[in-house]
Amino acid sequence: MAATQPAALTIRYVTETGTELQPDSNKAGFVGNGYGVTPPLLAGYTYIGLGTVSAQLTGKMTAEGTTVVLVYRLNALPDTGTELPPQKDLPATGGTDTPAKPGQQTITPKQTGLPVTGGSATPAATGQPGLPATGDEHAGALATLGFGLLALVSGAWFRQRKEQD
Repeated sequence: MAATQPAALTIRYVTETGTELQPDSNKAGFVGNGYGVTPPLLAGYTYIGLGTVSAQLTGKMTAEGTTVVLVYRLNALPDTGTELPPQKDLPATGGTDTPAKPGQQTITPKQTGLPVTGGSATPAATGQPGLPATGDEHAGALATLGFGLLALVSGAWFRQRKEQD
């Protein structure tokens, strides 16, 4: 009867310091159902791995619930050598007694307190070249084979039509 027991999958999106980047995603399923999580692209951040208390990116749902913690690193902004235009004063968001200074935005994000594990990093984060495109070397051979087969069938059809005339 375990196949009909409800189970939950929670996906968390945090920075290396545990700051929540967006609301958790919650999925419902049943104990023993397989799941797969693909880390989404988040503007201004690079996925770097899983949190230390995270389940794997693929697995089976459990009765206790499954939580996948995706950890992201803030992308460094390139130095363009130009000054940014002054920004409007924004009110501080909870958790700080320091008011925003003119031209400065103060935001206090929610801390999750989750430590970060090594996880697997994307090629962009490690400075290594990306994965090779798979199937490229076979595409040319398959295209040639397809054109050859088309020519053979077309030739046979024309020959048969000529014999009928």
